[in-house]
Formats: sequence, C-alpha cells, structure tokens
Amino acid sequence: VFFTNLAFSQVANDDCANAEPIACGASATGDNTGATANAPGGGNAIWYSFTGNGNDITVSTCGTTFDTRLYILDACVGGNQVGYNDDGCSGSSLGGSSMASEVTFTSVAGTVYYAAATGYSASYQGSINISVTCATAPPPPPPAGPSNDDCATAEVVTCGVSVVGDNTNASAN
Repeated sequence: VFFTNLAFSQVANDDCANAEPIACGASATGDNTGATANAPGGGNAIWYSFTGNGNDITVSTCGTTFDTRLYILDACVGGNQVGYNDDGCSGSSLGGSSMASEVTFTSVAGTVYYAAATGYSASYQGSINISVTCATAPPPPPPAGPSNDDCATAEVVTCGVSVVGDNTNASAN
C-alpha cells in the first residue's frame, strides 16, 4: 500500500491541549508551517500557555514578518475568548510586519490562559515571534502616618505635661 500527498502536522504545539508554556517576561519563536487551522477564526495556529498574575498581560507577535492574528482563551475546551488582535504592531520597535498582532488584557491570578498565534489566513505561514509581558502589581500604599500627621489633627498639649511622639511615616508637611 502506498500513500501519497498525505500531510501530517509536525508542529508540537499544534493544538491547545499541547500548548507550549511560556513564562511572563519570556519570548519564543515557533513555526506554524503545516499547523492545523484550529484557531477560533481559522488560520494555521501554534499554541502557547501562560498563567495570569491578576494584572495586565500583553501578548505580542510583533517582529514577525507576516500578517498574524492572536486569540487569547481562558480554557482549551469551552473557554472564553478574553483577547483578540489583528494588526496591532504598527510602529513597533521590534520591526517585522505592522500587521503582526499585540493584545493586552487584565488577567485573573492563577488562571491558565492559551494563546493561538496564527497567520491571517492559511497562506500566511512561517516563523512567528511571540512574547508575553506581565505587568507587576503596584506597590502597596505606605503605612498610615501618625494620627496627628497634619495641622487639622494636631494633638493638644497642656503646658507642663510631657508628650512622647513618633514621626515614623509622617508626611513632610
């Protein structure tokens, strides 16, 4: 028995279930040549996964040399599409196509997200650069100053009575 003209995907992260993990602050290069057209809007997709930190996350294919689309889902099966972009890299310092994609969304801490990076259509295949950038939480507010931190809340001092105070965390007013 001879088989001809059979195409089998050799792409390891060809579907959501086999998404390649990528850490916040990291980037990767994959190739969607021969990948299955299984992104939510079609196109030969390669899949990546990352974990939300409760802050904004930016996923980008800027630097890729052809037109891409990015889909962000919160689960492989029955998941919600939480982000999408087509042509978001105009003016990117990474070069590549201005029609590459970049999407920013607010994540939920601990939720695993899945990114489908795909060409705009089946004719857009090749090397795709992807990066994941996670904003860090703002620092907590400084501890409260003393109760008499300003003129309006000044402590009344009686003549002849000693008072001990602490200006730790007091404002500079």
